Amino acid sequence: MNLLIFFSETGIGGAETNFLKIAEDLKNRGHRIVVLAINETGPLFKYFKNIAVYSEIVGPLNKPISLLKKLKKVIEDYQIDIVFNLGLKVELISRGFSKKFGVKKIISNIRSTADWRKWYHNFLDRKTAGAVDIWVSNSISGKNAAIVRKTAPHHAIRVIYNYIDDKQLPLPKRIDPQFIRIGILSNIKNGK
Repeated sequence: MNLLIFFSETGIGGAETNFLKIAEDLKNRGHRIVVLAINETGPLFKYFKNIAVYSEIVGPLNKPISLLKKLKKVIEDYQIDIVFNLGLKVELISRGFSKKFGVKKIISNIRSTADWRKWYHNFLDRKTAGAVDIWVSNSISGKNAAIVRKTAPHHAIRVIYNYIDDKQLPLPKRIDPQFIRIGILSNIKNGK
């Protein structure tokens, strides 16, 4: 199977780190990974260097014909089966064109529980939602936010928690392995 992971930007946050690990696992299982982004804002491609068979910046958005030609060429050249979208800009472009270009399945990522979204963001999500086969959130909060906004149908949302490599988490000897407390500091807001 050939998978395209399509990012709006190449900055690295929790979702991007999670997809690096997932992509690495998929590559180790024999799948081909292709990575595209619209804007170059950080070092993400450097981390995908040994995972992806191909990566490219296909933007900017103000050149939509060029962007769509690049997207179509990559989908055809690498015979992409599934495209996984991360970011609102990518969602709208990919949902509108990926299946027309030959992709079999579209997976959309529910990223934001925050209230920054305006009415038109939710409207555009709803209008393009029919192209999405599966929605993925990394939390129940994200799933619930999408249900409340009515941007994704409840039955099509899967929660995949952030990747944890337990081999990198040695337990100190003084902690009882039957009871472990793990604390996480992230964006300090209600959704987190």
